[in-house]
Amino acid sequence: MKKLIAISVVFALVAGAAFAVDVGATVIGDVNVLKGDTGKDPAGNSTKVTSDGGLGRVRIDGSGEANENFGGYFRIDARHWSGAFNGDGNVWWKPIDQFKLLLGGNGGDGFFGKEGVTGWGFYQTPTDTGVTFGGANVWGSSIYGYGLTTRYAFYAGGIDGGDDAYLFITPNEMVGINIQLPFMSHKGEETADVFKQTIAQIDLKLDFGNIALTYAGGKGKKDPAKPDAYLDPGADSKDVYGWIQDPATGEITYGVKTPGAAATPKWKMTGGSDGYDDPASIFVYFGGSFGDLSIDFGLGYHMATHDKGEKGDTHNQPIGIGLGVKYAMETLGVKFRTVVALPMDNECDGMVVLADVQPYFVVSDNMMAFVSVGLGMQMPYKDQVDAAGEKVKSVTGWHFNPYLQIGEEWGAKFLAGIKVSSDGKKIYGEKGDATKLDWAIPIAMIVSF
Repeated sequence: MKKLIAISVVFALVAGAAFAVDVGATVIGDVNVLKGDTGKDPAGNSTKVTSDGGLGRVRIDGSGEANENFGGYFRIDARHWSGAFNGDGNVWWKPIDQFKLLLGGNGGDGFFGKEGVTGWGFYQTPTDTGVTFGGANVWGSSIYGYGLTTRYAFYAGGIDGGDDAYLFITPNEMVGINIQLPFMSHKGEETADVFKQTIAQIDLKLDFGNIALTYAGGKGKKDPAKPDAYLDPGADSKDVYGWIQDPATGEITYGVKTPGAAATPKWKMTGGSDGYDDPASIFVYFGGSFGDLSIDFGLGYHMATHDKGEKGDTHNQPIGIGLGVKYAMETLGVKFRTVVALPMDNECDGMVVLADVQPYFVVSDNMMAFVSVGLGMQMPYKDQVDAAGEKVKSVTGWHFNPYLQIGEEWGAKFLAGIKVSSDGKKIYGEKGDATKLDWAIPIAMIVSF
């Protein structure tokens, strides 16, 4: 009996050593002590000051290796930004040092993003709280709602980090070839369309810096199917005379004509299937460190769509140009990032610019002060007019976000700040050029263990 017990203990120890998992947890709580804006409700009354808060994250994650060739990762979010329970993970196989196959994801954090200080690294861990403006200028539609983000020029978005098949090929320390095959993120689609959406990257780590070229594939263009039925009350003929696309809305309608009558029919489109216009993108990145100074440069080329005009003419999308700079010393530093959408078609697109700067200061061993300030500018395209027929003017938005951090950068911390911003757009119905001001006084805590 004692021998059996001893053998069981040995097996337990061996199994524990072979399948050891490093487990961690993170909890984030946010509160807006006060929150409001200078706008008015539909009745013309000033909006009320409110308070809110919640747990932005309750996460457990871990990773481990079964042996030197196989391993895995898991993440469980009991409280997720989407408001739902969320679980992520991956398994990997590395038969040789030069090749690794991974199935799964890491919750969208990405495996081979190239954005440096212009992305999550601008605010770092406070990004995940409500004390800063977080990823507003990185993903989403920017703080000001202009539609431009830094990831228009720097590759780090798309489906990278989601569940998929990933190939990591490293012939040597200087060269990396990263491939994402979207079998999972685009499951159920035709095989040809799946492979068209492959993401491939060449990553060069050189003595003077990092150069990367990333291709993010798209399905291309498919016209919507024509309707299988037409309705024309009072018409004598069902002969299709053609289709018309509204250049303002993109809506396509099909019509019929009555013989001998003017071509002013009444018609309705039914049936048919949706098409798509999904072009590929190419991103070029350079990142380098020069003593206390680091630089990130990005160029995003987004291939043409076919959504212009009634004949599906080519629409050359704006080019994204981005720059990030960080200068860091022991007691102070500054971060800067900017991105420009440079229009290639002045009849459809106006130039959009975002720029943020954030100086920071080391106050004591466990306290740092930050001041984030930014501007955004949206310019109209050629001869652009609004619904009233008036010429559209340029719009300038801004934000001001000072905050304190007490605690560890990668451990436990308390955060408190002030957030003030404006999208620069005229308040509908107000006289003059009145704009709305949004403000909040947030606090947050992050505890990782």
